[in-house]
Amino acid sequence: MDKNLIFEKLSTMCYFIITMEKDSIWKQVLDKIRIKVSPQTYETWFAETKLLNLDKGVGEIGCKNRYIAHALEERYYNLLRSCLGDILKREVDLSFKVKPELAVQKKPSEFKGGKNEVPMLIPSAGFVDVDFSDKLKRCCLNQKYTFENFVVGSSNRLAHAAALAVSENPGRAYNPLFIYGGVGLGKTHLLQAIGNKALTLNPQLHVLYINTEQLLNELYEGIRKQTMKEFREKYRKLDIFLLDDVQFISGKEALQEEFFNTFNTLYNAGKQMVITSDRPPGEISRLEERVRSRLAGGLVADITMPDFEMRVAILQKKLENETVALPEAVIMVIAECVKYNIRELEGALNTILMYVKTTGKMVTVEEARRLLQRSRRDLRKVISPGDILNIVSEYFGVSVEDIKGKKRTADIAFARQVAMYILREFLNLPLIKIASVVRRQDHTTVLHAIRKIENSVRRDSTLRSKIDEIRTLILQKSEKGNVSVFY
Repeated sequence: MDKNLIFEKLSTMCYFIITMEKDSIWKQVLDKIRIKVSPQTYETWFAETKLLNLDKGVGEIGCKNRYIAHALEERYYNLLRSCLGDILKREVDLSFKVKPELAVQKKPSEFKGGKNEVPMLIPSAGFVDVDFSDKLKRCCLNQKYTFENFVVGSSNRLAHAAALAVSENPGRAYNPLFIYGGVGLGKTHLLQAIGNKALTLNPQLHVLYINTEQLLNELYEGIRKQTMKEFREKYRKLDIFLLDDVQFISGKEALQEEFFNTFNTLYNAGKQMVITSDRPPGEISRLEERVRSRLAGGLVADITMPDFEMRVAILQKKLENETVALPEAVIMVIAECVKYNIRELEGALNTILMYVKTTGKMVTVEEARRLLQRSRRDLRKVISPGDILNIVSEYFGVSVEDIKGKKRTADIAFARQVAMYILREFLNLPLIKIASVVRRQDHTTVLHAIRKIENSVRRDSTLRSKIDEIRTLILQKSEKGNVSVFY
């Protein structure tokens, strides 16, 4: 046999053996990583990577785009290096290379229509039934809110697990279940999902979803028309009572009285109550102690701001029901720009999708950034630096003049640092401008304050909750100006 032919065959065999060995090594690395990170983190950053080369103590890792390559190098370098070193039994360094062909492509058979069409979620048989759909409407439930399309992450895992348990065993799992968190984080979604699933499992249940303001209007109407007997019967015969935004019960004595009596009736009969609020029971002002103790008497679960990986997962979930596909890089830009509110995250996605649908062009990363920055400029029309100082000062119980002044007591200094952090985060003001707003002579003071709060937020869950509450207050003010807040 020709020597060149033999050499060529041996080279080909060696190539396949080496490739198989690299693939096997990388599979072991990924198996290790899967255990150490959340499912969202794994799917976002690691699932579509590959060990391209292993030479002279350096592992070259292929990534499907530069965002993933950058994130792995900046955030997960030590984790990857450690896991690969454990498999190889020696220390290694890493390099990263963009390989677009690593992106998983869907097979044509997975799509029912055009080339950009994606599979739709198929509802359960119960939701197709017309009578069942009518029942949902009578219960004030929207069938689009399900557990299946609720993205679970570290920020909402407890609330999700408790809500699911309640839907499967109403009156037995956690009663009452009290879920609290900022604006647009998914409280209403969970509340509605409980009702939808409970009725799917048992259509004979009496379920009702209502928000507190609507409940108050019904109460006033019952008093005015002298129909309080019917009002009480409507709520006290329920099997599952889903009450949204209970913070609006604050200061309303007649409503608190009716709620307290209805609560006792349902609880004593073993019926389920699920209640949401933008704050925990202990922080709702002008609330009777007997009502507060009832609200806090079961399981209290919070929902916090979603992290980057979870925001990416939410966007990917939303895109499953769209006929337009977006590049992975654009999805990540949206997740970077909108940090604190799932409702606003969806709004940002809709902005990009509308651009694609109306222009017929695929949006670029640069165009996506421009569209989202336009919304930030709109925010500045309704939220001023003075508004933020007023909100922060009122929250911490100090004056705006204290924040701008020279006092250095711990409470004032802390409020001042938070104000500088929020000014940068919401309005993206230059450091020099922030220094001017809070009357500091040197912008390095501002930079130090921002970094200090950033570091503290990562470590201190109590501070993180306070920052979330301040963001909620700002969001509520911005919504009065009819502006979507994208960051």
